[in-house]
Amino acid sequence: AGSVFYHINEKFSITNVCGLLRVKNNELVSTKFLFYVLQVYAKKYVNDGMGNPKLMSNVMARISVPLPPLPVQQEIVRILDTFTELIKELNAELEARKKQYEYYRDLLLTFGDEVELIAELCPDGVEYVKLGDVIKLEKGKQLNKEFLTEQGKYPAYNGGVTHSGFTDKYNYDENKIIISQGGASAGFVNFVKTKFWANAHCYVVLPIEHYINNRYAYHFIKSKQTKLMDKQHGAGIPALRSSEINNLKIPLPPLPVQQEIVHILDNFTELIAELTAELTARQKQYEYYRDKLLSFKEVCS
Repeated sequence: AGSVFYHINEKFSITNVCGLLRVKNNELVSTKFLFYVLQVYAKKYVNDGMGNPKLMSNVMARISVPLPPLPVQQEIVRILDTFTELIKELNAELEARKKQYEYYRDLLLTFGDEVELIAELCPDGVEYVKLGDVIKLEKGKQLNKEFLTEQGKYPAYNGGVTHSGFTDKYNYDENKIIISQGGASAGFVNFVKTKFWANAHCYVVLPIEHYINNRYAYHFIKSKQTKLMDKQHGAGIPALRSSEINNLKIPLPPLPVQQEIVHILDNFTELIAELTAELTARQKQYEYYRDKLLSFKEVCS
């Protein structure tokens, strides 16, 4: 990826698109210090031409890096290692919580007798219906790129994993389920908590409240995300037919049971959101201190 550097403490193999750096004199420069410093100083040497960033070996040889005394390098490494270890721990915790959420979501939404809560709430079983019978599925409206900005009042979604820009108008209120209709992310399920603009490649799910809880619908559809993404079709840009969504069979317990399941699953998603925010903040903190610590005044010879 051009300027991605790794510091590996175990045996490994590399391909011909990877380069290997060896420190000639460990008494002059710390390998770990060089790893950190190149993340900052190699950026401007990357060739971004033709959408395939590269950092050639002959260019690497010309990169000028600061070289403070070894004890200073070691202290900088110690500080930055503290940040990276915290980020690593947060990543591990986040992945564990995501798996925990998925496990309980899939367990609760199968309504098996082995789940004590489900057996208690639905002793006579649960009716299954087509999703299209309890929701209304709408498609967003085209908003061309020239009307999008990097910052603005309302995010604009084209159905992807995240928004594609901002706009000063919206076509849907907050707390809506959206599903990507076209492109590589077709079938991806998201939940937008703010007012937003749904673009042409975005499905918006509108539950019929008499039958189904909005968040219950979200958790169910999210559990079918892999299936929906596998249903992409078309020789050109991948797309997802509305029928693939509407024909999903959903268990439909009474609304109070739906609400109880939502309460349990939302506790997981809220924790995941908090961990994600903490991870983002720590990553920015790490980058800030890394750039500050590795900015040196050059000695004039």
